This record gives sequence, structure tokens and C-alpha cells, in this order.
Amino acid sequence: LTASIEARAAANEKKNGIKRVLPVRSLGVVLESWKAERAAGPLPLISTPFPGVTSRLGGGLAPGELIYLGARPGCGKTAWALELGRYAAQRGTSVLMISREMRAENLGRRLVAREGHIRSWALRADALTGFEEARVDDAVRLLSGLPFWISDTAFSLVGIDQVCTESDVPPFGLIIIDYLQLLKPPEGIKERRHQ
Repeated sequence: LTASIEARAAANEKKNGIKRVLPVRSLGVVLESWKAERAAGPLPLISTPFPGVTSRLGGGLAPGELIYLGARPGCGKTAWALELGRYAAQRGTSVLMISREMRAENLGRRLVAREGHIRSWALRADALTGFEEARVDDAVRLLSGLPFWISDTAFSLVGIDQVCTESDVPPFGLIIIDYLQLLKPPEGIKERRHQ
């Protein structure tokens, strides 16, 4: 059976140019791996800044999980994602945010507004009071030390992989992509549903 699976994977790779990244494992091997993980203790979960969401996720985001956040335009998905990233980074999780919708500097400004409790429109228009200006400096100081990285230049899954593997940063515990449909598809894949 394994030889048949290997042969089909090789044929698929040759025909479609799609390389297989991970090997296929039998259920028995998967369950042995799970037992070893379980014996090592509970998985480290990343809690969210929203207790109701954390509860519904069974205590938080688990390693290896892929979670989609969807809503109508203008509902606050980017704000929610930034808050999740900031919250996780404040608790020591290395965070990577890939943005295909906003410049890194704009995301940074939004984080400063949130951290410093500053009116975001005033920060954007550079119409701050003296008190708010001092809060900007405090927020920048607090945020600058967080393990939080932002890329607005990774345009594809290959680019994201390069950021994750070739950057001089620690392994990321949380990767946020804003937003997935704006990523370029892999070479040879034309239909979005196949991505």
C-alpha cells in the first residue's frame, strides 16, 4: 500500500508540478505520535484577548491549527487580528503578521493607537494633543520590545515560507495572514478553489 501511495504521489508531482512536502503517515503512526505528545503534557495554547472566543476554542489556539476569521468588509477583522497578535506577543508568543491589505507602517500606527488609548483618526491626521503625544512615545516604547514582526511584502505562500524559514527571527508561534484571498496562487494553479 505504501509503495502505491508513493508511486501516485510521484506521478502527481511529475504531472502537476506539485511537490509533496510531508509524508503520508498511517493512523497507527499518527496515534503513537499523539500519545507521545499527550505524555509530554498539555499543549501550549495561545489564549485570545476575548474570553468567549478562547473558551469556544477549548482554551485557545493550539499549535498547528488553521483558523479562518471571516466577516463583511469594515467589520474589524484586521483590528481583531492585530489585537490577537498584540495580546499573544505580550505573553511571549512570537507573532508574524502578513498583510496584503495594509502597509506595515499603517498597522504599526493602529497598534500604537490601541496600546496608547489614542484616537486613531487624530493619530492618522497628526492632530494629537500634548497628552496624546506623550502616550504615543509610551506606546511605541512598549510595543517595540514585543516579539511581533510584520511583513507587507510576502505576496504568496512561497514568500511567507521564505519569511518564516530565511528570516533572522525565532520560530513563530502565531502567524496571521490579512488576508488570505489576496495572496498570489502557486505557479500553475489558476482556480482559487484549488489553492
